[in-house]
Amino acid sequence: MNLNMSKEALQWYKKELELEQGDHIRFFVRYGGCSSVQKGFSLGISKDEPQRIGASLEVDGITFFVEESDI
Repeated sequence: MNLNMSKEALQWYKKELELEQGDHIRFFVRYGGCSSVQKGFSLGISKDEPQRIGASLEVDGITFFVEESDI
């Protein structure tokens, strides 16, 4: 699994979540919500310390990751 992020998306996350260097953002699947990809599921996002990283991307000192158990 590879994570990619556009410059525009990075700026949005930094602004909306007030991110600073050294922060970690976890992506995961949530049950519920609205998505055009899979009905009944949506993207979960949380500022969280990683336990066992399955995939990650570091940009501007911020680590975006998916836990191994969520892959």
